[in-house]
Amino acid sequence: MGNYYTTPKPPVETPVTAQIGYHNNITTNSVDIHIGIISWCMLIILLMFLLVSAVIVVRYCAKCFNKRVERGVDAGMLRMQRVSKDMRTVLLAQKGATAIQTKMQQIRQDDRSISEFGRELSELFVDLTISQANGNSESFSVLKPLNEKTAIKKFADGLRNRRISTIIAARNFTSLKDAIQAAVDEEVSSPGTSGQVLNMNTNSHRNYNFRNRGNYYQGRSVRVILVVGRRTCSLSNPHVAITGTEVRPAPATQPAEAEAGTQVSHIITITKFYRTRSEE
Repeated sequence: MGNYYTTPKPPVETPVTAQIGYHNNITTNSVDIHIGIISWCMLIILLMFLLVSAVIVVRYCAKCFNKRVERGVDAGMLRMQRVSKDMRTVLLAQKGATAIQTKMQQIRQDDRSISEFGRELSELFVDLTISQANGNSESFSVLKPLNEKTAIKKFADGLRNRRISTIIAARNFTSLKDAIQAAVDEEVSSPGTSGQVLNMNTNSHRNYNFRNRGNYYQGRSVRVILVVGRRTCSLSNPHVAITGTEVRPAPATQPAEAEAGTQVSHIITITKFYRTRSEE
């Protein structure tokens, strides 16, 4: 009897079967290569998507942060404006606008320096604007340039030196601070006032020496008013030739002896002088 359980024989490889196996191997390798390429492309696309998403998220967060910061800054500015308004309306003493205006109309430099005179006028100008605005910031912004223009005019009119007063008025300043600084600079660069006063007086009168006739005075004090326009008048003797003087500013209230239509700028105390011939 034959053996039914025999080992199967391996297939016999023919040229046809060999060709089929070769093509199957090539197909399998091509599929593997395509799958690898597709995987790398998908990975690159995924990474690019993640990067773009991260950039978008960062920009959005930065925009939100900037908005919050801007809202915080705006809120802080509003709080500062409210505090400033409260300080002007509550903490600062309210002064009557009429009283301040009256004081501004009467203020003059007198014996003070230009800086001190300008400082006081600046304070009056600020107080007047605050009083008129009554806590309204918009009204304050509107009234400030108007009152400053008036203050500059009063500053020029109230200066003791008429030459500097004319210069400041002619330059049409828009800032009171600039006008004060210009007046200070002009005073420093200009020659002494005493020399100018003596020059004006010596051009206004002729000197006559009466020492031999006993008309020479020394040691007495005669007050003389210097009037704009190179004209002089004396409180006690209208015709004197000045040889030695002490100059001081005229008072705010004009002396009664001043001529009508003139503005007294200085008063001169004479310690040595000669009489002149009376002019009829």
